[in-house]
Amino acid sequence: MKIGILDSGIGGITVLKDLVTILPNHDYIYFGDILNVPYGNKTDQELMILTTNIIDFLIEQKTELIIIACGTISATILDRLQSRYSLPTIGIIEPTIKYIDKNFKTLGIMATPKSISSRSWEKSLNKVIPNTLIKQQSCQRLAKAIENNSPNLNQIIKEYTKPLLNMEAVILGCTHYPIVSKLIKSHLPHTKLINPSNLTAQYIKENFSDNDQEGEVSIYLSKIHPHTIDFITNSINKEITFQLKTLD
Repeated sequence: MKIGILDSGIGGITVLKDLVTILPNHDYIYFGDILNVPYGNKTDQELMILTTNIIDFLIEQKTELIIIACGTISATILDRLQSRYSLPTIGIIEPTIKYIDKNFKTLGIMATPKSISSRSWEKSLNKVIPNTLIKQQSCQRLAKAIENNSPNLNQIIKEYTKPLLNMEAVILGCTHYPIVSKLIKSHLPHTKLINPSNLTAQYIKENFSDNDQEGEVSIYLSKIHPHTIDFITNSINKEITFQLKTLD
């Protein structure tokens, strides 16, 4: 199977990394829209234009499954994308909700402002764990700081994790955040971190069988930084082809 994965930048690589590990025989085509990162401050209309351009491109590459490896898109326009396209289109919220421990009494959510304001995480969680206290934390600067490898990352993470210190668990509701999970954990030492990237990969494994032959990984980026290439090649234990690709 050829699987298309998209994100606003390098965050979705956390999903791709887990997929390549547990389902190594699929072909993966990843599109990171670094030119337009972050998506967390875009309008729904802007997100639709950007996302449909990427999905149309991925469909041209003969993909059979689309993974929306972006928390913001998953929280805001996923239902519209699923109505627009006939091939399976999966976000990161549903897989996370499926596997989440139903016994948490308190649960935090770190996500982009757009995801938090949509209340998609909160509404979905309330359906399966209605008696859990949920606290949402908008992390306006974090995704871009991770994307740019900011020297202020630790201070930014400290600011956003402080309100969540008393939570039993915290969902990393943007796929960029698992990249800095060790830093986040250092500020939330007694809190379980829930990684939707890993759970999304697990969901794909359970619902789509693997191929018999070794798969290939192709990476398309709308903008390339040297540290981006280094991060991806160090994350994915496979030969990768990189291409610069901008979409109108």
